[in-house]
Amino acid sequence: MLCPIDTDVLIEGVRADPEFISWLESVSEVASEDVVRGEFLLGVHAVPDPAKRRRGEEFYVERINGLASLASDPSD
Repeated sequence: MLCPIDTDVLIEGVRADPEFISWLESVSEVASEDVVRGEFLLGVHAVPDPAKRRRGEEFYVERINGLASLASDPSD
């Protein structure tokens, strides 16, 4: 079963919530919508702390970039 995830869930991953990381590694089919990825990256690049911004960028590359991407509805 495909499990779509939202931005708030991705933020928990950046925070290195151990429960999130173990959950993400335990599910076989996770996806995010394109608009969710965009929203996440906008938030990452708005962070003034360079170390936190870099952590968000690395999380995106290592964990999110490889997830299945669901097309967004034009109304999104």
